[in-house]
Amino acid sequence: MVQNSPVIRKISKSVTKRVLSELKKKLKKDEAGYDTFWEQFGKVLKEGLYEDYEYRDKIAEITRAFSLKHQKLISLDTYLDEMADKQDKFYYLTADTLKQASSSPHLEGFKSKGIDVLLMTDPIDAFWMSQMGTFNDKSFVSISRDKYDLSELSGGQTEDHTQDADSNVISELIKDCLGDLVEDVKPTSSLVESPVRLIAGEGGLDFNLERIMKAQNPEFEGSKKILEVNCNHELIKRMLDLSSDMQKAVSRVMFEQARILDGEMPSDPQQFPKDLIFISSGL
Repeated sequence: MVQNSPVIRKISKSVTKRVLSELKKKLKKDEAGYDTFWEQFGKVLKEGLYEDYEYRDKIAEITRAFSLKHQKLISLDTYLDEMADKQDKFYYLTADTLKQASSSPHLEGFKSKGIDVLLMTDPIDAFWMSQMGTFNDKSFVSISRDKYDLSELSGGQTEDHTQDADSNVISELIKDCLGDLVEDVKPTSSLVESPVRLIAGEGGLDFNLERIMKAQNPEFEGSKKILEVNCNHELIKRMLDLSSDMQKAVSRVMFEQARILDGEMPSDPQQFPKDLIFISSGL
């Protein structure tokens, strides 16, 4: 076939290199103009990050991503240059919309330390970042799926009560209240304002990636999540003083709230409003 001809392959490589080179020049000379181009054709280029091993690094050099810190599109090189002291990873969050990503509790620990997070809203983002793995020897880390530790990074400090006896008691209490709704309940220092958040279970996917998989295969079933608890939150501190029924209602509402903030519907639409009414009448 013609496309398998050595001559055609050589021409194809030459054209690809030339196009990538010209796009890189455009980015350096006219960032605003390049961003207009990226809004139109960025999704196509990102397919190359996922599929084209040969030119993946070159495409990454001209890739744009929305920065939490700058509130605009930036390059991966810019993110790399502005990494915090001791930071050795690209942190990112995938979501259906920029609005959803920006209000996510997953960002709280990063905001408190002044660490930037790339907010990704194209379905292919989760795939190319996982496929590519690293850029300039720095790995990509999903803040809703992968494990990470912010304790040694620069910036504001948050109290770490994850090993306190009371924190473990509260976590076990909430786990008992939720039962099979979650894989586990753990205290965390990654939250500041929110009482809880849901992260992917061991070897599992986050909600955003599960929605993409379900769109491709309606029979796909998501996995249970881990509920992380902010033991510095006033509501969490009150849990031990509540009645058993109130503890269960509050635990369920916090779980459903975390689902909603991650773009999901309540797991039990009938029980959710009942719990809200019960809490409002009893707290």
